[in-house]
Amino acid sequence: MTHRNQSRAVPEYDFLFKVVLIGAPRVGKTSVFVRFTDGAFREDAASHAIDFKTRSVQLNDKILKLQLWDTDRPEAGAEKSDLHFMRGAHGAVLVVDATMPFAEQLDDLNVRLESMKGIRNCQSIMMRTKSDVASNEAEVSAAKEYAATNQLKLFEVSAKSGNGIEAAFQTLVDAMWTSHAAAADVKRTRSSGGGGGGGGPPAKDEKGCCAMM
Repeated sequence: MTHRNQSRAVPEYDFLFKVVLIGAPRVGKTSVFVRFTDGAFREDAASHAIDFKTRSVQLNDKILKLQLWDTDRPEAGAEKSDLHFMRGAHGAVLVVDATMPFAEQLDDLNVRLESMKGIRNCQSIMMRTKSDVASNEAEVSAAKEYAATNQLKLFEVSAKSGNGIEAAFQTLVDAMWTSHAAAADVKRTRSSGGGGGGGGPPAKDEKGCCAMM
């Protein structure tokens, strides 16, 4: 995955994907957000409102522009606010905190997971942040079981060291691209039969499929 410097304008792209970070306050969403978009770590990273950045990644000769959204939604009313926030998203990252007992995060997780399931064709992964600080075997097992039950790929990550961040996002990009390619195939099939339909992210033109570098 190639990281393109945000200080240089990237006027052209082939596909646009909206990606949202979902999770309770203070679990490390903003640290992950800053690490992936800026390649940095800030001890004081915190989101008090919606934050938005872009990062472009290259797939062979194609450019994918990722629109990343970070927000600090309170636990109260999380399902309704997350659903509004996620509207139109192609990908979602459910973030949990490795330094907190997993059982104490379950109620909030379940509410936010329902929000994620309410978005059509949204590909999702789960990140367990601060894995460099806490790595209790029982807690890891609980998180793995929850992820498997809900058909989510789980990634142990550290925004401080950057460990696991790129691999997690690359997996998400691969899933979004696969979903888009499948939707494009359906659209072509329906078009050849005179039908409508289709889906996937907006494209400037139909240039076909490509593979992640």
